[in-house]
Amino acid sequence: MESPKGKPLESTVGESKPAANHFALLIGVNSDSERPLKGCVRDVREISKCIDKSMTGVHIQLFTAEDPSAEAEDTAHAESLATYSNINAGLRTILSIAKPGSYVYIHYSGHGVRMEASSEFSSRETGDLALNVLEETSQTVTRPFPSLELAQVLKTMVSKSLFVTLVLDCCFSGSVLRDAVPYDSLVRYREYLPMSYDMSAWLHGEADVRTDSPEIHDDEDRDVSMLPNWLVDPKGYTILTACGPHEVALELNLGGEASKHRHGALSYFLLRAMKKLGGLGGKHAHIYPYLCSLFRQFQPKQNPMWYGNKDLYFFGDTTLSSDLTGSPFAVAWSGDFLQLQGGHAHGICEGDQFVIYTISSERPLVIGTVKRLRALTSSLEVADPASIRHEKGCIARALTHQSLKRYPIQLRLNSPYSEEWQAAMEERQYLAFQDDQHPFALQIFADESHDVYRIRDDGSGKETECSSVSMGSEDLVMSPSRVLDICERMAKYRFVKDLINRSDNVAFGGLYRVSITDRAGATFQPGSIINGRDRSRLFLTIENTGTADIYVHIYNLGPLGQVKNIQSASYSVVPPRNLPEGFTGELTKKFRLEVPSMLAQRGFSSCEDTIKVLLTSIPTSFASLEMPSLGDSHDRGDVEPVDGYGVSLEREDWVALSFTIRTFQDLGFAS
Repeated sequence: MESPKGKPLESTVGESKPAANHFALLIGVNSDSERPLKGCVRDVREISKCIDKSMTGVHIQLFTAEDPSAEAEDTAHAESLATYSNINAGLRTILSIAKPGSYVYIHYSGHGVRMEASSEFSSRETGDLALNVLEETSQTVTRPFPSLELAQVLKTMVSKSLFVTLVLDCCFSGSVLRDAVPYDSLVRYREYLPMSYDMSAWLHGEADVRTDSPEIHDDEDRDVSMLPNWLVDPKGYTILTACGPHEVALELNLGGEASKHRHGALSYFLLRAMKKLGGLGGKHAHIYPYLCSLFRQFQPKQNPMWYGNKDLYFFGDTTLSSDLTGSPFAVAWSGDFLQLQGGHAHGICEGDQFVIYTISSERPLVIGTVKRLRALTSSLEVADPASIRHEKGCIARALTHQSLKRYPIQLRLNSPYSEEWQAAMEERQYLAFQDDQHPFALQIFADESHDVYRIRDDGSGKETECSSVSMGSEDLVMSPSRVLDICERMAKYRFVKDLINRSDNVAFGGLYRVSITDRAGATFQPGSIINGRDRSRLFLTIENTGTADIYVHIYNLGPLGQVKNIQSASYSVVPPRNLPEGFTGELTKKFRLEVPSMLAQRGFSSCEDTIKVLLTSIPTSFASLEMPSLGDSHDRGDVEPVDGYGVSLEREDWVALSFTIRTFQDLGFAS
């Protein structure tokens, strides 16, 4: 184990140490009696060096396990071996000395294993992940460190108000549940017999790092909230993974003289990001699409994922990050075009323009125009592709949103348009403005006192007031730009609510079933209106009855104008039913209904939400459609970045399904 400057710590348990704001616990395991790896120890040592070079005062703990048969760079001290007890001791060290507000970075590089579901908190769809670490008495014999146990540690850290980033550079597949596959030293999975590890100690509270059983966390911001299997406040952590729960992670063979110097793909690409940013100051929201772009370009069979909160930083240091804002899409080279990881389903239109960046750029490299629009991807044409051909890991931010033209805006003001209004309208040429003689979707008008603007939604008949009281800032009261920002958000909300695949082709050949069931056993199909009591639960089920993977995205369109990813993850995946491999072909998610406290305080006893379920045939994300509640922010582009997945020749199927949820506090709502 190492101190902030790499000096060994004699002990990490039971001693008082100076408080630190930043902690890094890095685990690299090459050693394995059956399938040793080459690049895991190198991964974490390089990351440790990068942290040490770019930041001071980081409490670094480095645990490694070299393959004894390989030429190791050096021999680890006993307390620095990546054993189960040493890693637990390192986690306890962080818990004992970290203060609220501290940042914790945990990085694991090694074999991953998928184990049979072992408790009520397990993932029934794909089994549980375990990390491969050393037994106490051997440098070659390994044992699993269950993800459920790691989840408990993560939960404890978050409950202590620590901000945690967990990076898992390992396979989520590969277990005794899988059929035998040819051995490949580049593949990061490890098989385990079903009974090779007894989970009873953890389940009955005897494990080294133990907290209370997982419990329900109330997210006060959500009127419809999802209950994951083990629950951690998604605001307090981010998890980045090398691949999906049904995929294999590989080591990169750099080739040539560097053929002996392998890295895990996720670790290597993350190191590139660190070096571009000059340290760990980058925001996950920008690093993630950059990683996806590199995977699509160089490792297309792996699809990295995120869970939790992408608005966090590794170490909370914003000074090291670029000035990139907005919602970046990942892009990857395909001939002379950049393939954008967004298409018709994301609201992109032919002719929309995007600014191309790298994560370290403070200004755009070039502007691209959408020329070939597909369902889930599209091509960007740039004027001089050779000028940025050398750039790898590009990301793009939308400049225009032509799909919003279908929601025209009518301005009914008491005086001719001022220069400020004309300028605000000119900046938004992708919006449609109508006169009094034509139908409109949104109408802006000023009251007689001229100090309040109102926006009328023609679809719902509701009005939104724009004033210093409702907006929380006096400078919003007479700002045409701010009023149009709100109109743009309202139009975007309408677009998401109306989103549907109008193609004549039947997505997935109809080989799926989606339904919601209540506690009484009543089942509702898409398009249904579901009435429920405040705090009651519903169960969403997605069945894959076909032979290809289905990727699931679930969003809540709430009564306060928010569009939220209620999975707090890039997506869920439902592989086809294959019981010998442990895949059930079915995904079930729980929901809890709730009238938002903001509405309850205003005297409302009910609310209406739309649950949008989007199914896709390839990994993608609809995070570019996300928006906070209308009263939270009115800045343009204040949404999450889209998860990028690059060059693909696969069929791009998708379907959008909706359920209307009406939540009542009055117990007599059904009468």
